[in-house]
Amino acid sequence: MINASSRSQHGIDFPRFSSLGKRNDVLIQDDTLVGGVALCIAAICTAIAIGPWTAPYQVRSIASIQKHYGAVAARGAWLLIAILSAISGVAILNGIRPSYASPPAVLNQNQ
Repeated sequence: MINASSRSQHGIDFPRFSSLGKRNDVLIQDDTLVGGVALCIAAICTAIAIGPWTAPYQVRSIASIQKHYGAVAARGAWLLIAILSAISGVAILNGIRPSYASPPAVLNQNQ
């Protein structure tokens, strides 16, 4: 985090970092597990969307989409699930959380 600025030889203000290489937000093991699972689900859904299999299209929701809108829309649904899972996994692994949520380590420090 930036604490203060330091002036260089040329009079330019550069930020001074108090904890260079350390992150104040904590990535806990649960986040790693959940983010990794989300990325695995994204990979599986991508494989289903581009693969030749018919069994995944028997899932009731996807079968309904295929019945009403066709096979291309059903593949698009699998691809949409894959994209959303990948975005979620990357966000979780980067430690992005809602403003009201704090990791347990931060909650314990504040008490």
